[in-house]
Amino acid sequence: MELTAEIQEWLNWMTLTSIPLRKLSEDKMPIGIASGTLIDFRGKRFLLTVSHAVKMESTDWVMELDYDPDNGTQIYKPNYFSYLGELNINSGNMNHIDYAYAEIAKDVHPVVSRRCYGKINAQCSCNK
Repeated sequence: MELTAEIQEWLNWMTLTSIPLRKLSEDKMPIGIASGTLIDFRGKRFLLTVSHAVKMESTDWVMELDYDPDNGTQIYKPNYFSYLGELNINSGNMNHIDYAYAEIAKDVHPVVSRRCYGKINAQCSCNK
């Protein structure tokens, strides 16, 4: 199937701006997936994602940074996630907003790795 230039541009943008997140089991195997994006704000770096994936009671979420066939997947674990809500001061009701964020180290830089059926980077042609 031929992709339009607009769709290809969107796919390239998504590849560069989306950070893969993985929930790890006790034996460090992936058991959940989500995605996020990095935002630099007022001298700090944040990982922004959705709270329906990274629920308040969940733990062991990591950012997937890079993959090396010899060393495996490189990950970064945020200390904790914070969640957003909107409080109505008249009624006292809290409206949940579907965002979660974590402050991360400023030197965390994920690497774009194009992966297609066991092939990595230059070996891969994901555009087809």
